[in-house]
Amino acid sequence: MKAPVYDMIHRAEQGWWYRGRMAAAQAAFRRARVVPRGRALDYGAGYGAMRAFFSGYAAVDALEVYPEARTSCLTRDYEQVFADEDELLASPAKYACVGAFDVIEHIEDDALFLERLTAKLEPGGILIVTVPAHPFLFGPYDEAAKHFRRYTKAELRQKLADAGFEILWLSYWNMALFPIAALVRLVGSESGGSLTPSAAVDRLLGWVLACEALLLRLVALPMGLSLVCVARVGPGRRSGLKGDSAG
Repeated sequence: MKAPVYDMIHRAEQGWWYRGRMAAAQAAFRRARVVPRGRALDYGAGYGAMRAFFSGYAAVDALEVYPEARTSCLTRDYEQVFADEDELLASPAKYACVGAFDVIEHIEDDALFLERLTAKLEPGGILIVTVPAHPFLFGPYDEAAKHFRRYTKAELRQKLADAGFEILWLSYWNMALFPIAALVRLVGSESGGSLTPSAAVDRLLGWVLACEALLLRLVALPMGLSLVCVARVGPGRRSGLKGDSAG
């Protein structure tokens, strides 16, 4: 991921999109009936915007490769902050939950990463991921953000299943803004500025995604710019862990 994209993320982390992602992830956990327990890992934590999502866990660690973002994580009440997967593997910690929020699209061999991620999960441990949806929307913003892909729902489901995960809940999110954002992406705009709009627009967009999250607690959404998935690893799955990370 390019440094300017990290800078934009830092400016936007209190904004509408990050609040919406938090609400979507919380709704997905509610639908999957996940009860926080034990230790959690925020993989590809960025500047730590999702730290509050893990508030119910006994301890929360982070992995973040970008030095400035990692420095921010050190102030966000993470117990340990790993600089890369080698440091993570050297740790004896096992996790009841791993969150990878808009991470795996940055990893070239995502299937291998998902398979090896089970090395750090306890039997029955939970993985929650969010990823950008719809390969046909891949464009300049994805290239600037160093995405290798956007996902179809079927592709994400299959890759998680192949890695040994049982899908507990899978849905699109950011449905209400899909038509407008899709049009912007299709005409070739990087559209990163939409993450940092005026205060009034930020409040409006935040309200739209908050209402959507309430709906997401009841049903899976049929369309959206992103996917959110909660999965559980089966007992006995053990491998390694390797791959890049991005916040």
